[in-house]
Amino acid sequence: MAGVGGRLKEVRRFHHPWLYVRCIALGTAGICLLSAVWLQVAPTALENIGWRYYLCFIIPSSIAAVLILRYWPDTNGMPLEEAARLFGDEDEMFGNGASVENRLAPPSGGTSAGEEKAVAAEVAETNVAGAEV
Repeated sequence: MAGVGGRLKEVRRFHHPWLYVRCIALGTAGICLLSAVWLQVAPTALENIGWRYYLCFIIPSSIAAVLILRYWPDTNGMPLEEAARLFGDEDEMFGNGASVENRLAPPSGGTSAGEEKAVAAEVAETNVAGAEV
């Protein structure tokens, strides 16, 4: 169960830090609440239904394992760019809509060294401003 809490933040990237933090908190609180419920009912359940109480854990886990193996794609050994495309991210974008390839491509035509430095500084600034925590 603890592994689920650690992975909640990776399910969806959020562009707003406050939404990201609240979703992590709600997910972790839900996991803790469910654990508390299972622990509270365990003595009564074991007394009344005995070994069948363990089926409450075995059956949902088995169903989840089958669904994960069936419907989630395997990304083991896959480059990050291909994995991103697999999940619907066609191209990583900077804040102003220019793709990484377009922003870092050598300029066509004659440009001065000052213009190239300005573009490099803008790319670096965009990377710092768009970094996710």
